[in-house]
Amino acid sequence: MTLLLITIVALALNRPAPKQTVDINNQKVTLVWWKPFYGSEVYGDIIKDFKAIPGNNNIDIQLVDKEYNDDYYKSLISDIARGAGPDIFTIRNDDLPAYKEFMTPLNIFSGDLLAKYKSDFVDLAVKDTIDKDKVYAITSYVENLQLYFNKNLLSQNGIALPARTWKEVEKHVPLLNKRNPNTQNFDISAISLGTGGRGLEGSPNINRHEDIIPMLLFQSGGQLYDSQSNKVVFGSSPNTIDQETGVSTTTGFGELDEESQAFRAVEFYTDFADLTSSRYSWNTASPQNIDAFSEGKLAYMIHFSYMKDILQERNSRLPFDVAPLPQLDPEIKKTYGFFFMDGMNRKLETDSSQALKKSAAEKFLYYLSLPESQRQFVANTKLPASRKDIVEEQLKSSDQIRVFADGSLYADNYYKPDVVKTEQIWTDMIERVQYEGQPLKESIEVAIQEYQLIVQKGPKLR
Repeated sequence: MTLLLITIVALALNRPAPKQTVDINNQKVTLVWWKPFYGSEVYGDIIKDFKAIPGNNNIDIQLVDKEYNDDYYKSLISDIARGAGPDIFTIRNDDLPAYKEFMTPLNIFSGDLLAKYKSDFVDLAVKDTIDKDKVYAITSYVENLQLYFNKNLLSQNGIALPARTWKEVEKHVPLLNKRNPNTQNFDISAISLGTGGRGLEGSPNINRHEDIIPMLLFQSGGQLYDSQSNKVVFGSSPNTIDQETGVSTTTGFGELDEESQAFRAVEFYTDFADLTSSRYSWNTASPQNIDAFSEGKLAYMIHFSYMKDILQERNSRLPFDVAPLPQLDPEIKKTYGFFFMDGMNRKLETDSSQALKKSAAEKFLYYLSLPESQRQFVANTKLPASRKDIVEEQLKSSDQIRVFADGSLYADNYYKPDVVKTEQIWTDMIERVQYEGQPLKESIEVAIQEYQLIVQKGPKLR
């Protein structure tokens, strides 16, 4: 009777009914869910609505708030290794290569349901939740980089609209920069780009520079890794084409071609901290860029949607807004994106006594992928959606989420078998130029070699 009711409800909503491998038969099931972000304040009503569906009232979700740090991953893997741990847990999209061996794929997504999943979700959500046609986790959002701007600084300097292209950014730089006549440092900067190393206080003064630099590489038409051919393409010449895959590739790391997308993207970025460049608007003596923006001393800042709340908390009177990220080439619209996603512990697959929990967990995660759940999630969080139909709804909004919702459609990321070391590549690359005097070309070549070595070593746990 329970299965019949589930089928009737699913058909009424015009979607295939979930395939259940185990009949729960109203047996009480408690699922433990580790959540480092967006806890009961976001998911309380979602869980309540899930339990209200006929056949689900016997499934309890015990949501455990966790702090997201290295200890989170260490305790997670320690528990899973001894056959324990949560039934459902959260990881970042970058972490799937290293952590999929500790996860159980969602077998419900096969055949037509897998095809529907691929068509329902934005490209980055599909790419980073699936491995070899198996869905390992569910996300409800795709964070992405867009352009924050200070409305007063623009209007006071004769700029009616925020920059829509990088050429417009370059035109705005001399209008917005205000130099201190005594120190020659910036009292007001046009945009925070160019650095990424130690900064004035020993820490990077551009938050998330390790995402901004690869974003510019994507915009220039470049990539770091080709998943079809499983080859590193970071630093490849655009004229070197793999005949089998049709993508740029590289077999060795000799001299970097200065016409490559990698060189052009990094050179463009570092120009904003180059005293001799017309783009110069930031340097290692500049303050932390979030501080500068919240204090009204920075006109443009690139960041994710979650920064809106942080800025409002720091300065409730800050006159800021968000605009689409400028592009290097309007024909190659790209931004950088990431998300956190939820999957099942491998114990649910390997331990036959856990079959009941596996069926319940899969049922719950399937529900998290549906429009009603995802609509409620974005309403509670104001994050850009991962489902295309919910993105379409957000695009009709009048607030700032519209910009980020659009960005989720063209957000990209890259293969990070060792997330920590891969992100460190960008910081080290900039530091070698700014603090060690290494030529930019040589520093990029070192970064390419480091990335190649990380890929050769394969996935590594945090």
